[in-house]
Amino acid sequence: MTTDMKAWAPIPLRAMLGMGFIHHGFHKIVFTGQHWEFVTLLQWIGVPVPDPVLWFVSVFEFTGGVAILLGAFSRVVPIPLIVHMLVTLVVVHARQGFDFMQFNGMSSAGPRFGVPGYEVNLLYAAGLVALLGVGPGRPSIDAWRLTRRSRSRRRPGPEVANTDCSSVAYAETGWTT
Repeated sequence: MTTDMKAWAPIPLRAMLGMGFIHHGFHKIVFTGQHWEFVTLLQWIGVPVPDPVLWFVSVFEFTGGVAILLGAFSRVVPIPLIVHMLVTLVVVHARQGFDFMQFNGMSSAGPRFGVPGYEVNLLYAAGLVALLGVGPGRPSIDAWRLTRRSRSRRRPGPEVANTDCSSVAYAETGWTT
């Protein structure tokens, strides 16, 4: 794989993970029906203060999703999101089995589905681990910040004034480009 391809390879992963977390956090915050259904779920699993936990989880998912989508704080943000996915896997989804789709039969309105299994939790966790391993890619806030920091540290003389510092910034992170 060429260096340029490696720099862009994490983008689809960041897009899918980021949009997924944004979607789930946003819906819990904005749509009151889903908000109260989630509060009921938290009560069912024994969370003592479900409403504040709901707000924390919702904002956490939303802001974590935005950070992943933009490639910001990509060495930190995936870690608590992985923990979140594994906790929800054990506490909520493990009882339902592996399959994401729990088909419960047909009704006059169409198919009925139950609580999903833990398949998607594992996919999200695996994607987050992969993102930790490969980094955010070059088109990211992290890469921009590192390039900017690298340029401000080095006061180039006339012989290196026009040098592109993006490879220097990436070398500092330990991520490949």
